[in-house]
Amino acid sequence: MRKRPAPVRAGGSRGAEGGASVRARGAAGTAAKVAETLGAVAAGAREIDMVINAGALLGGENGIVEADIRAVVAACHDQGAMVQVSIETGRLPNDQKIMAWEIAKASGAELVKYSA
Repeated sequence: MRKRPAPVRAGGSRGAEGGASVRARGAAGTAAKVAETLGAVAAGAREIDMVINAGALLGGENGIVEADIRAVVAACHDQGAMVQVSIETGRLPNDQKIMAWEIAKASGAELVKYSA
């Protein structure tokens, strides 16, 4: 079995084996998330964890949420990396939690997770 290199977190530090965390706030612009993602992948990350834009979701701007995720997914997939989308559920009603999951999966994310 081939061992994966330790992941590189945003900012360049090595983390525990298995992935890297691009934890730009969900409200960060798409360009900032993509730039952070590309930097982490260039530094050796193979798995990226991004945070959904809950503010846009709460505002009914699902197109912004989808475009944001798709841009990070495209940046990752172009470089052979996977994407995990984190949905911070603390302020989302159940119907928007479900909507967020559907958007993330439709956008090509390999994994969707919820966090409080």
